[in-house]
Amino acid sequence: WHPETNPVEIGWLPANLNAAINNAIERGLLNVQSVSEDPAALIEAMLNLLPLVLFFMMPVFALLLKFFYLFSRHLYMEHFIVALHSHSFLFFAVLISLSLNAMSGIESLPGGVAWTLSSLYSLSLIWIPLYLLLMQRRVYGQGWVFTTVKYSVIGTLYVMMLVFTLLAAALISLVML
Repeated sequence: WHPETNPVEIGWLPANLNAAINNAIERGLLNVQSVSEDPAALIEAMLNLLPLVLFFMMPVFALLLKFFYLFSRHLYMEHFIVALHSHSFLFFAVLISLSLNAMSGIESLPGGVAWTLSSLYSLSLIWIPLYLLLMQRRVYGQGWVFTTVKYSVIGTLYVMMLVFTLLAAALISLVML
């Protein structure tokens, strides 16, 4: 790619959009050099986009639930409420887990308190997926085998989509720096 000798040209796009695409590529390539020296700016830009990414992913998660529970007679809005609940729980649980982890690392704490905080942190990491599994089983009322299989597949697909969305957010952040 080169802005003058070999630009990106998409035939069905107007000239001004092709120019905007090439300008974005050029900005991104210039920003790669500055980010390689100081990655903190890119990390901050990505963290600023993270709430938007997760907000965008909530209806996608609800669509995944709708697809996997197609014959459950639940409306899309009910799946969306489950997605909203799941994301709210995750935000709160991750906040508590990170807080426990940070507090357990304080060197001035007595050994027993640090150990207790560290143990609570470990338990919170076990509780997060367990709670989501129990919630999914209770809401949809299926047996353990179907619930566990669906939970695993939905979780894997969601994490894969989330990673791709975060990569897209990283590219957008790189161009917007």
